[in-house]
Amino acid sequence: SVMDLSHFYDSQRKLHESEIEILENRYKVKLHRDHKNFLLICNGGQTDKCMSHFEENGIIKKCVLNWILSISDDEHDNLEGCIKTFKIKQKRIPDNLISIGNDPGGNLFCISTYGDDEGKVYFWEHEFEVEDGEEPNYSNIFFVANSLENFIDNLANPD
Repeated sequence: SVMDLSHFYDSQRKLHESEIEILENRYKVKLHRDHKNFLLICNGGQTDKCMSHFEENGIIKKCVLNWILSISDDEHDNLEGCIKTFKIKQKRIPDNLISIGNDPGGNLFCISTYGDDEGKVYFWEHEFEVEDGEEPNYSNIFFVANSLENFIDNLANPD
């Protein structure tokens, strides 16, 4: 099935697959195929169906999708800037995770690109991240959805 992305707006210009490869090679990362497919259809953007939720210690908490990160020269909310900040300058998220979007408070939505949880979507909370210099782990990362498609399909309008 194809993700319904018709409710996203303010996307950047259409991407060519080669632009994704350039990004991957530059930063030695691999985007998940679902993430690539999303970006090829819809290069970032916002949606009014912005409500999501995650589970923290058995409690369901609400979270808000602010932007899906684009591959563009846009100064804000772009994937390259996020990779630089969270993976290159400082390693603040585990190696297998790539940010797909953010919330208004500087937290991230991430997708796992390999491993046992490949394809799953998580919410990364910066308030609980490990101390500087410590290896990032899942202690501040909370499960959102089994797949990107699932994440998008379950987005809801605010009450």
